Amino acid sequence: CTVAGLIGKRGSGKTTLLKALTLKSRRCLMWDWRGGEYQGDVVTLWDLPDLFRGKRFRAVLRPHRDYTLISYFDAACSLIMDTGRDFTFCIDEAANVVQGRKEGGLGLLLRCSRPNGVNLLWATQRPTGIPTTFLSETSTLYLFRLHHWADLQALRTMVDAETLAKLPTLEPHKFLSVSL
Repeated sequence: CTVAGLIGKRGSGKTTLLKALTLKSRRCLMWDWRGGEYQGDVVTLWDLPDLFRGKRFRAVLRPHRDYTLISYFDAACSLIMDTGRDFTFCIDEAANVVQGRKEGGLGLLLRCSRPNGVNLLWATQRPTGIPTTFLSETSTLYLFRLHHWADLQALRTMVDAETLAKLPTLEPHKFLSVSL
């Protein structure tokens, strides 16, 4: 299974690459916390068990207004662990679904979903806002433009100094791929 992280400033091209990476997946669920970023059938938590029984799907999961963002996302992760098999789950702005750098539902998926065949693609603007487990459980990083010193430092144990030095000068939609 694939676990890939996309990291870069707003407007750097992360969402464009996330969409491109999901095109080959015949079964794909996208977490769209803002609404309108991704194409597919909009589903709720209650739809997920039926969705996962299908041979093909391209669906968008949006948070329900009656729940907090994090509690809804964590409930989705729990359902994915219980009923999801052999599909790709794409999470844009992963830092929004962790509270105080606690792992929550996404941390559980990162550590435990591989036997179920769940590919995970996550993106964030700020690597300092996510738990270090996210980086340690990721097999590939797609690094877009970053210039904030703390963000670059957060990556220094995973990425060589030469690669880190290139990140502040990357043009929009240009990225470096690092296998971990």
